[in-house]
Amino acid sequence: MLKGKSAVELADALETMESFPHNTGGLSMLDEATLAFGGKSAEIGEAQRTFSQARHAHKSSYSSASGGYSDDQWHQVMQAAHRLAALLRALGDVRIARCSRPASWGECGLPLDEDGQCRSSLGHADSSIDTR
Repeated sequence: MLKGKSAVELADALETMESFPHNTGGLSMLDEATLAFGGKSAEIGEAQRTFSQARHAHKSSYSSASGGYSDDQWHQVMQAAHRLAALLRALGDVRIARCSRPASWGECGLPLDEDGQCRSSLGHADSSIDTR
């Protein structure tokens, strides 16, 4: 599970993607895992959005005529991944605290706010439990 990884572990994973050209699944998981780090700074947020946009452009570049993805789009997503990785690496072992409450899909897993609260609009499976 990538969402539980530290900033430096995610930076390593982003940089490792260079060795797995056109791995859309890996890019998708890294996009989801790095999303919550965007709240750590405006610069990281902008780099994460750029990575996400480049990832989507790469995924959309598939051509049935060529039977593959655009190498130019791959290069762009890797540039964005390396920039995001450098910013995440500076955070070191920082991890995003995530909600461990049960939800209808399993463990909630959404990032907690700075005050430690989950703001899920989908609800939690234990919400109807009477705790009196």
